[in-house]
Amino acid sequence: SVSLEDGSTWRVSNLTDGILTTGFTTNVLKVENGAFKKAPVVQLDLGKVQSFSLLTLAPRSDTVSVTGGAPNFPAEFNVYVSTDGGNYKLIGTFKGEAPDSSLISYELGTQRARYLRLEFTRPGDIAGDEAVGDPYRVQLFEILIRNKMEG
Repeated sequence: SVSLEDGSTWRVSNLTDGILTTGFTTNVLKVENGAFKKAPVVQLDLGKVQSFSLLTLAPRSDTVSVTGGAPNFPAEFNVYVSTDGGNYKLIGTFKGEAPDSSLISYELGTQRARYLRLEFTRPGDIAGDEAVGDPYRVQLFEILIRNKMEG
């Protein structure tokens, strides 16, 4: 298990609170050959089995990365689903790129699941105001799961 910071503005529960000014962060993570040495995982319980087809991530928006984009947005991640919380199915590997703080959506195909697991495998650009050495983290402000609107 990867350690996660748990403060008033940085906790897993903030990912589904509907507020785009608080979020989630991991602690500083080790990176080797461009990938997290131990991939951090976030798991969401949707409360019941639901149908959905779209995953939307809200990048951190209160500062910028060293390249001017959204900081600490994962460069690559895997998405898994489960109906029972024990047996997970990989539904895709996605590339993350956050040139700014706009919401970013990923099509998942039609899914029916109660649990959603995101495994972050590659780090994005670090925050420009980071004050620690080797400052790789994953930081998000919100995760939304919904059905794609047709039309």
